[in-house]
Amino acid sequence: MAKKPIRERLAGTKAAVRWRISLLKGTSAKFLGYIDAPDEQAAIEAAAKECKIAEALRDRLVARRGP
Repeated sequence: MAKKPIRERLAGTKAAVRWRISLLKGTSAKFLGYIDAPDEQAAIEAAAKECKIAEALRDRLVARRGP
């Protein structure tokens, strides 16, 4: 039995994108790292959990599409 083409297998799922995560503080942003996630909000949530960011500072996290 032949495998389905990759487009059919991934239909309906969001592919993970690499996001650059930074924490805004003062005049400069602190680079935290890269996270693979399907969307910006998921990337921010994953980064907050992984980097143990306090709930009060989570609104200062920024995600931008990485290279």
